[in-house]
Amino acid sequence: MDGSQLATYLKCIKDTEINEVVSSIFIKTGETRELAYKIFDEIWKIHPNLQTTQSSAWWFFILLPKQEKGYGPRQMMFSYASRAGHLIAVRDKWQKGFDVDTVGEPNSKFMTTVVGWNNDGDEVHEEIVHEGAEAHLSPEGYLEAYNTVDGKQYGARIEISKAHELGIHANFEGRNGHAKFEVWSDPDDPEAAPQVSHISPPVLGRFFNVNLVAWRKVNFKGMFKTPKGEEELEGLGYFQRVLFNGPLGPWIWIWTVFEDHSVFSAFIPYLGLHNARRADGHFSDFMENRLMKIVPTAYFLNEADPDNKETKFKKVDVKIHNANQDLYENLPIVKLRVRNKEGDHLNVTIRAHGHAQFHLDRAVLKQTWMSRWNYNEFMVHVDHIEGSVKGKSIKTNMKVMGEGWGNMEYTWGMSL
Repeated sequence: MDGSQLATYLKCIKDTEINEVVSSIFIKTGETRELAYKIFDEIWKIHPNLQTTQSSAWWFFILLPKQEKGYGPRQMMFSYASRAGHLIAVRDKWQKGFDVDTVGEPNSKFMTTVVGWNNDGDEVHEEIVHEGAEAHLSPEGYLEAYNTVDGKQYGARIEISKAHELGIHANFEGRNGHAKFEVWSDPDDPEAAPQVSHISPPVLGRFFNVNLVAWRKVNFKGMFKTPKGEEELEGLGYFQRVLFNGPLGPWIWIWTVFEDHSVFSAFIPYLGLHNARRADGHFSDFMENRLMKIVPTAYFLNEADPDNKETKFKKVDVKIHNANQDLYENLPIVKLRVRNKEGDHLNVTIRAHGHAQFHLDRAVLKQTWMSRWNYNEFMVHVDHIEGSVKGKSIKTNMKVMGEGWGNMEYTWGMSL
């Protein structure tokens, strides 16, 4: 794929092709910066030609402030959560979903829910912002959704940063606090620049496809207010814009960052009895691990090896531990083993220390039944990482890496 083909792809993505992350195309030709800006422009597009009656759209920030032991345990999440349908609810707040027949460019308008939580290290404040409103998405580089109540605006606006060459300025204003911050990265660093993926199976691509812009590591700085007060924070984070055009099923997604800025991440879509589970509680350990993985992937960005920084893995084994079925009393431990055909391998143990949640409900069958997708975010610590990457040993007690902290999405149920 050359530059002209990429431009065509970015303008109108074909339904029948499977596109991998394409940053390496421009890295080889020294055009990383050009690609970074092209992909950054994708953040402000919703691609109505890809939408189905079961589409959802998400703009999503995870922020980890710099702390005494790396980037934890404190962290924050802020997001726009949007879903097609006549009637949907995000965390029990009911509203119209967006209409795929009226979602269009260049100035898209659709219903969304702005949500955000803040883990201050002692407790998780889940209702910093929770506002259903009409969103306005502009290709000029902004997305905003506000309600006005008693003369005050609640909701959010994100827009192209004026302070950074490649960045976003964000303002999330809630009834229990706010977040006003910038995220940015170096457009010449391919691992830190935004990347795009499009997955569209042959024949079925019109009915199910995923279009993702992932900014896998960003800097952030801003002011954050909870019911306990306001403070200025800075650190590292993750941003993505994802268009999920099809039914939402269960997955496990992990993103962690170490003190030296190395990153480990894994994504494990799966099927099992979990698809039919609506309740908050877990199964027994035995039943929780009866799942069928669907094309799992993982990657490791090793800051200690700049010549071979990124390693990808396509073999991912996962083991979930949560003997107590009460979701709120006993947070899960997840163990992963990742491998690739080159012989690289890592064993990673992730332990949750905090939890935030919402249900995504959608009326189906003319509102006679509600489908439910149970979305859980766990704040996690990397208890153990060990293996070999590019012939070099990776160990938990390596002082150069330091402590690892991050976020884990663990979802179940189905949003039909």
